Amino acid sequence: MSQRDFGIEILGLTKVYEDVKAVDNLTLSIKRSELFGLLGPNGSGKTTTINSLIGLVKPTDGRMSIGGHDVEKETEKVRAISGLSPQETAVYPFLTGRENIELFGELYSVSGRDLKSKVDCTRLAF
Repeated sequence: MSQRDFGIEILGLTKVYEDVKAVDNLTLSIKRSELFGLLGPNGSGKTTTINSLIGLVKPTDGRMSIGGHDVEKETEKVRAISGLSPQETAVYPFLTGRENIELFGELYSVSGRDLKSKVDCTRLAF
């Protein structure tokens, strides 16, 4: 199988937070169009793995690609073709609707006029 056959490829992913190894040398290849579930108990590294895959967390070691795009070198392309729906509500109740959208826009490196135009055209029904 070639690299083009995989939608997601993780090679030796390791993430260490101070004295906690959250992910330890994970290697995983998921074929394009394959449905895959990442299951495990709390603290097993699922969230760290997903956040690393979409470029929200910088891994300590390893390489990852989504759709043939290197997560570290092509983060914007990876984010453009990826989506994440966390289990918990991804809205902060102490922020206004507009502030929530601005926050998540900035987390995904949308800024300036582009962010303003997206916020201004969004219906804020919270």
